[in-house]
Amino acid sequence: MSKESVDSIQRKVKSGEYFITDKIGAKFSDVWNYFGVVAKPIPVTEGSDNLPGTEIIEGFVGCKGCNKIYAFTKLTGTSTLAKHTVEN
Repeated sequence: MSKESVDSIQRKVKSGEYFITDKIGAKFSDVWNYFGVVAKPIPVTEGSDNLPGTEIIEGFVGCKGCNKIYAFTKLTGTSTLAKHTVEN
């Protein structure tokens, strides 16, 4: 599977194909009150007992207020996210 770009993730969030949801696990920064991880729904497979769920799109986070997407890893940290202001 090819690595997606920030722009392609942004388009998919805008179209509703992907969405921003709360980060699960340790949250050592207040930015996680305003940012979440990018995810996509996993539909139920026809003829199975599987429940619908979500798949986290690794390497990206988004602002819950304006849906702006950022590339993110644990190594890059949250300083860039902390400088973000919600766009209208």
